[in-house]
Amino acid sequence: MKIMKGRKKLLAITLVLSIIISLPVLAADTTKVGKSGVLEYDEIKQRVLDENLQLKSAQAAMHKISNNISDKDRKDAEDALYGAYYRTNGVLESLVSQGASSPEIKVIANAAAVSLEMTVRNFTAQIDSLDESFGALEDQLDFSKSSFEQAQVSLANTAQNMFVLYHQLDNNLKKLEKSRNQLADQLALVNKNIELGLAAKIDALDLETSLLELDASRTSLLHQKDALLLQLKGFIGLTYKDELALGEMPEAEKSFIDSIEFEKDLDSAVENAKSIKTKELEMKNSSITGNQRKYELQIKEQDAALAFTKKYHTLVEAKDQLLVSESKLKAAELKLGKGRISREIGQISESQLNTLLNEVETLRLEVKTNSASLFIEAENYKAMKAGML
Repeated sequence: MKIMKGRKKLLAITLVLSIIISLPVLAADTTKVGKSGVLEYDEIKQRVLDENLQLKSAQAAMHKISNNISDKDRKDAEDALYGAYYRTNGVLESLVSQGASSPEIKVIANAAAVSLEMTVRNFTAQIDSLDESFGALEDQLDFSKSSFEQAQVSLANTAQNMFVLYHQLDNNLKKLEKSRNQLADQLALVNKNIELGLAAKIDALDLETSLLELDASRTSLLHQKDALLLQLKGFIGLTYKDELALGEMPEAEKSFIDSIEFEKDLDSAVENAKSIKTKELEMKNSSITGNQRKYELQIKEQDAALAFTKKYHTLVEAKDQLLVSESKLKAAELKLGKGRISREIGQISESQLNTLLNEVETLRLEVKTNSASLFIEAENYKAMKAGML
C-alpha cells in the first residue's frame, strides 16, 4: 500500500513537471541579453517565462517521464522547484535586514519576497495534497496547471521587483557618496584648524570614524547590488559569467491613481485571484465538502481582498511621498538660485553655496527613489488585479 501511495505521489510530481516540459522554451536571445547585454524593464516578464533557470533545472531533472523514475530523480525535481525560493529569498532577506537599506528599499524587498513565497506555497500545497485523491487525473492536471501559472506570475513579478530594487540601491549609493564627500571636506578643514591650533584632535577622530562607517555602508550596498544582479541573471537564464546591465527606470505614472475605481478593481482582483482558483481545484481533489469547502473559499477570498486593499493603500502613500519630495526639491532649487546670486555679491561663502547644491542633488535622488517606488507599486497593483493573489 505504501509503495502504491508513493508511486501515485511520484506520478503527480511527474505530471507537474511534464506541464513545465510541454511549455515552449526559447533559446537565450543574446541579441537582447547576454554578453554586454542590457535588460529593459518591459522585457523581464517574457525573459523569466522563457528562460528561468529553475524551470530549466526541473526539466533536466525529469528526463525520464515514466513510472520507473527513481527516488533520487524525484528528490532532484523537488529540489529544483524549491531552489528558486531558498536562493532568492536569502538575497531579499539580506536586503531587508541590512541597516544601510532605506525604508523604501525594504518595502520593495518585502513585496518581492512575498511574491516569491506565493510560488512556494503553491508547490507546497500541491505536493501536500498529492496523497488526497487520484481518482481523476484530469482534475489533478488542472490543479497542476493552475499552480504552475501562479508560479509563473509570481516569479516574473519578483524579477520585476528586483530590477527596481537594484536601481534603489544605486540611488542610495549615490546619496552615500555625496554624504561622504561632505564629510571628507569637513575633515580636511578640521585638520587645517588643528595645524593652526584652532581645533582638537578628537574633532578629527570623530569625523574619521564617521567616514569609516560610511565606507562600511558603501561596501554593504555594493555587495547587495552584486548579489541582486547575480540572482537576476539566474531568473532570466544567464550564467554568472555573462555580463548584464539594467536599463533605465521607467517613469512613474502619477495619473494612474486618479483613474482607479477601487471597488471595481477589488471585485476583479478577487474574481481573478489565482490562489482562489488553485484552492478550488485542490479541494476538488480532496475530501473537503459542504460548509467546510465554502468556509475555506471565503477565507481565501477575504485574504485576497485584504492583500489587495493594503496594496492600494501602499500605492496611494507612495504617490504622497513622491509629491512631498518633489515639493522639497522645488524649494531647494529656489534656495540654490538665490544662493548663487548671494555668492556673486559676496554674501555667502563657496562652502555655503556647495551645501545648497548638495541638498538639491540629494533631493533629486530622493525624487528618483520615490518615483521608482510609485512605479513598482502601480505595477504590483495591476498584477494583483490581474490575478497575482
